[in-house]
Amino acid sequence: MNSVIGKDSPLPLYYQLKTHILDLIAAGELQPGQMLPSERQLQEQHEISRATVRQALTELVNEGVLERKQGIGTVVARKKIAPQLLKLTSFTEDMRGRGFTPGSVTLELAYTAPPAYVRDALKLGGHETIQSIYRLRLADDEPIGLQLLYVPPWLGLSDKELADLGSFYQLLKEKCGIEVVRAHEYLNARNATAREARYLHIKAGRALINVERVSYDSKDWPVEYVQFVYRADRYVYDLTLYR
Repeated sequence: MNSVIGKDSPLPLYYQLKTHILDLIAAGELQPGQMLPSERQLQEQHEISRATVRQALTELVNEGVLERKQGIGTVVARKKIAPQLLKLTSFTEDMRGRGFTPGSVTLELAYTAPPAYVRDALKLGGHETIQSIYRLRLADDEPIGLQLLYVPPWLGLSDKELADLGSFYQLLKEKCGIEVVRAHEYLNARNATAREARYLHIKAGRALINVERVSYDSKDWPVEYVQFVYRADRYVYDLTLYR
């Protein structure tokens, strides 16, 4: 990283350094996950004060461009995945639409007596046992989230079909002739359990985005109840509001 700091420029020194780092990222010379030189190295290379370097880096961290990793240093932040709200897509469709290769690892497949709120949402009887599948979801082979899917029994899906599941919406269309036309989602935030942290390659207690979704077919009948948790450092919801 050669010095481009102009001492005679009317622009503040920290702003020049900040802009230079942004230019390097935009040009691909600094890649997501790549570590920047230390504050001392930047100070010596550009012949500026440590406070100036720190101000530039802090602003980029606050803007989500860089992130500080304990024991490692300052690195270029990975691009966050931001789904388009008001457009109903499966995880697979969402990832492909944003240039990521989606992936899935089946962790558990079981017959479950679901909680009362799942029974109510899926219009189940009082004592039905239904299929549930717990999956790790990947984007470009990186763990992004975990998904617990409850499958209504009237769909008639086999254990093998669920164990090999890629896109649930695609399976519904191809096997059952069902188009998912709307869904209701509820979002909140919580901290990762030790088990979730192990699967997602994060520390226990890190922030997660928790999403619960009920999806409906064209006859307004529920066809899935799914619970997602996403890594908050890699996944955001982006919402445009109109008046």
